Amino acid sequence: MRPQGGPLALALGALGLCNTVDAQPRWEEALRPGRHGGRVLADLASGDALLSSFGGAPLGARNQARQSAEARFRQALALDPENPEALAGVADLEERDGHHGAAAALARRSLELDPVGPHAPDAWFTLSLAHTRQRRFDLARDDYLRLLTFHAGEHYRALVWGNLADTYISLHALGPAIEAYEACVAANPQYALGWLGLAVSYDRDAREDATVAAERALREASDEEARAGAHGHVPAQGVVETAALVRALNSPNVFFEPPYDRHYYDGVAQEALARAHGPGGVAPPDTARAQRAREAASQSWAAFLRDAPQDDPWRPRVQAHLRRLGRVAPRPARGRGP
Repeated sequence: MRPQGGPLALALGALGLCNTVDAQPRWEEALRPGRHGGRVLADLASGDALLSSFGGAPLGARNQARQSAEARFRQALALDPENPEALAGVADLEERDGHHGAAAALARRSLELDPVGPHAPDAWFTLSLAHTRQRRFDLARDDYLRLLTFHAGEHYRALVWGNLADTYISLHALGPAIEAYEACVAANPQYALGWLGLAVSYDRDAREDATVAAERALREASDEEARAGAHGHVPAQGVVETAALVRALNSPNVFFEPPYDRHYYDGVAQEALARAHGPGGVAPPDTARAQRAREAASQSWAAFLRDAPQDDPWRPRVQAHLRRLGRVAPRPARGRGP
């Protein structure tokens, strides 16, 4: 599981938290052709990108700032092809558009020009995502380890630790993955998807504390939703709204490599939801809702077995989940190989 999206900001840059849309006319006057104009546009774009990520800003202003950032980063790169800030910004745009090779090339060039400057972490993060999408997990691992050498806030470090854990999972290195996920939730104990990743890692290691980590994921997802006010009916702080974790897991900002691994995470989340509404659970008892969650979990486990190759190392764990749920693992498709 890899939440996608660069850091909110490691360095605020010249514009800080000002409203760059309102400041546009003043800055446009400073533009001149060539490298000077490229630098100014790159600074403008970085400010717009920051505003587009600022949760306290109105949605319309954030969307406008995002569009402005995209246009300005590309224009800045056209004016100054050797601008590390513009290269990092356009690399992020290319990665989000699914152009992983182009994103990696632009990010690497940005880092060649400035390997430790204020925009280097953005380039490293984009490079790590591109390598992950290209299934070059050893390179993605090294990118995340390099990112951890930069000074950053705990929320951002938690994201990096969590993504690093995912690369270890993809490399079938369960021990380092568990250590990285433990560091993830230690850095940010309110990170719901970090707790879910830890629960999945514990489950794959057949640890009993997988249940505890999954219940923590339920609680933190509910609290995240309460703080963000992201849905029409938002739970009060400290009230477990079990569907919040499933919503977070299926956010458009979350992707999986390999894609079928989503079913494993969903299976763990749905089983946690079923336990939460069962006897002694952390949510109000609801037999019907618990049963629906068990059915959903069974469907997720079956989907994993359907989509995963026969040599996937986690198939035995999935089959064990289905047996505990009273289900029979589906037979592999005729002629399906590894």
